[in-house]
Amino acid sequence: MNAVANGFGREQMLNALSDWSARIRAGAVPESPPRPNGQERNLVITQWEWGDGFTYAHDEIATDKRNPELFANGPIYGVDLGNDRLLQLDPNTHQASSYSVPTSNGFSTPWCDQVWRRSSGESSQDVPMGFGSLGCPAEPGITVYEGEYPNPANPHNPMFDADGKVWITTQVRREWDEDLPDFCKDEPGISGNYHHRQLGWFDPESEEFELLDTCYGTHHLQFDKDGVLWTSGDSYGIGWFDPSRYDQDDPSTLAQAQGYAQIVVDSDGDGSADQPIAGFNYGVIPNPVDGSVWTSQPSGGRGRLVRYDPDSRSFETFVPPNPGSGPRAVDVDSNGIMWIALGGSGHLGRFDRSQCAQTWGRGDQCPEGWTIYRSPGPLMQTDGSEQNERNADFHYYLFVDQFNTLGLGENLVVLNGTGSDSLLAFNQESEDFTIIRIPYPLNTFTRGLDGRIDDAGAGWKGRGLWFTNGLDPMIHSEIGRSYVGKVQLRPNPLAR
Repeated sequence: MNAVANGFGREQMLNALSDWSARIRAGAVPESPPRPNGQERNLVITQWEWGDGFTYAHDEIATDKRNPELFANGPIYGVDLGNDRLLQLDPNTHQASSYSVPTSNGFSTPWCDQVWRRSSGESSQDVPMGFGSLGCPAEPGITVYEGEYPNPANPHNPMFDADGKVWITTQVRREWDEDLPDFCKDEPGISGNYHHRQLGWFDPESEEFELLDTCYGTHHLQFDKDGVLWTSGDSYGIGWFDPSRYDQDDPSTLAQAQGYAQIVVDSDGDGSADQPIAGFNYGVIPNPVDGSVWTSQPSGGRGRLVRYDPDSRSFETFVPPNPGSGPRAVDVDSNGIMWIALGGSGHLGRFDRSQCAQTWGRGDQCPEGWTIYRSPGPLMQTDGSEQNERNADFHYYLFVDQFNTLGLGENLVVLNGTGSDSLLAFNQESEDFTIIRIPYPLNTFTRGLDGRIDDAGAGWKGRGLWFTNGLDPMIHSEIGRSYVGKVQLRPNPLAR
């Protein structure tokens, strides 16, 4: 809250909140959301508590996205970003537990106190890069929660591989230039630039972690059909890691297992990459149809999508047209169509590259490839024009249910209603939303989600969509509780 106030301007924000409070007191509130109707009445929501009051459960994972029948009835894993824990839930015994995420070489500086040491020749400069969580000291005030986030690793995103290992993006060392692996310091876009987090995995059988240093920063991660792990989280390029080329007993294989490409696009169509694109790459997804890899950049004007072709090692970029802006998450359906959570404008975006008359350029060259859908909920008060339309909801992420894990059909697009305590399931054929509302007073600040099929022959009871409540910390909720949830669709409201 302190960091947000500083970013907005403290006095301006307090004045705005004061005016807002006065108008709410006078009755300026949106209409109450409608009660569930139709198939929304058939939804079953099950919740298990995990973590504690200071748990920052950013994401969860139940299975391998490429094959949701793997690890059926097994544990659910999540990351506690604030306390450096890997969370575990056994949905059969209803028991929750956790494992401490380690770092390398005794690294122990909490995230809020970290600095990037930028080297330039024989000189260096320390740049504060801490994340202003509630447990961080803040001038001119203080916090009674100082020290509640002991998180040098600050793990962010878990992902299953086909062998059952849980991969995570996690910080294993200092962010100093001099601590970059020697084999990548001369790579374009690496040395002299800031890169946060690296990689690791957890082996449930041995209950041990393996930490992997990387040249590039990491944030989200996804496996392609060949088992190569692709990551977002770097502001200058895209990184990948091929586990088949890494030997735990031979540290020299770390270099040959990973790769990195600086984002440079062909801006003028002459066939030569000439325009570097710098911006934080947030979401990431490989497209199994053509082998391309896509990332999303929320900031910088309207934000943008970035497409990478591993065969030609070439990049393209596409900017959403009005009223869409701020693409955060990107996912793909089984037809190769990209779906985007437009967190800046509160819309759902669809992008079909095959509709582009031109793919080279700085980003605005293919408005015909975009379709922008308004999601449910009230609009913010703007000038009323379509180009300035903004939904009041915040769409943190999304998930394309390629395999019908929920029961609403294949290629269902599930958009996070992070600002409305809901998940918004979009049917591509009817272009209608089904609202999965979490009943008050249990809020749900949703981030990552996925679906798993435990028993394909068991009807609705063998399928489910998994999510987690990821508010940080829980004292901002009326009920201070972190939980992982499962959504199922029964045939009628009374089915057992």
